[in-house]
Amino acid sequence: MIRYLKHKQIDKKKWDLCIERSVNSLVYGTSWYLDFVSPHWEALVENDYTSVLPLTGKRKYGITYLAQPFFAQQLGVFSKKNLTAEKILLFIKAIPERFKYVDINLNYRNTFKLPGIRTEKRLNYQICLNQGYDKLYNKYSANNKRNIRKACEKTLFLKKITNAEDILKLKWQNLNLHLHSYHRRILSKLIMYSLEHQYGEIYGVYDDKNELVASAFFLFSGKRLIYLLSVSSETGKENRAMFFLIDQIIKKNEGKDKILDFEGSEIPGLEQFFSGFGAVPVDYARLIINNLPRGLKWLKSRTYT
Repeated sequence: MIRYLKHKQIDKKKWDLCIERSVNSLVYGTSWYLDFVSPHWEALVENDYTSVLPLTGKRKYGITYLAQPFFAQQLGVFSKKNLTAEKILLFIKAIPERFKYVDINLNYRNTFKLPGIRTEKRLNYQICLNQGYDKLYNKYSANNKRNIRKACEKTLFLKKITNAEDILKLKWQNLNLHLHSYHRRILSKLIMYSLEHQYGEIYGVYDDKNELVASAFFLFSGKRLIYLLSVSSETGKENRAMFFLIDQIIKKNEGKDKILDFEGSEIPGLEQFFSGFGAVPVDYARLIINNLPRGLKWLKSRTYT
């Protein structure tokens, strides 16, 4: 039986045990992570937390809807048992009717074709690091190898950073797209909490003047190193510092039973950057359900066609 639970009704210990033991465990689904990215999240829970689906609700213009939170690439159904299309469909149909519009990302184990349900394919990019560095390097593109060689001609060095303010300051100084102050605060809290509880780590690239020119925050998710945040200064871009950083991270983790998860992107340049390190695409699905009133339904559907 699938039950709808409000936030205060959720047993977070049982929830996190389900996420930890699920066949498709991802840190995005843990209670502590959801508390940051969607503070009033609710849930669908099967039996005694055998399978779960977080409901990341919002409200606008008097309409309650489900939206994918910032900084959480994939959610959807998590389960201790192997998932089937029938199980995913049961959860989707159990979403309360008060959520008039749904636009969320399911996870990489929720990619079944579902009759009568609209989904769109999204791509993540990842590298299995359980090989030696030489084999991993041989999968790099010619362009990435060239940029790494250029970076190595500069006096660059990699160092672990323990202060979240370093990467955040560099990010805000070199932010290309507008990011609302609310989301900046969430990101800051996420990184600081992760460092405090050893759920992630930051690496920085420094130049010959000992200035930080590039940095990346990696979030731990089981065997995954999730490339959650990255930034390069203009000097860092000129020196190909991010190519250097990723290559060094791959070197540090070569031969380990780990996955470097780039989170994917629909931006062609980033796709080229990720695949240039030998990263392969892995599907996940975007779920869209439009039960808005007729006028709003037409307007919203126009946005996604």
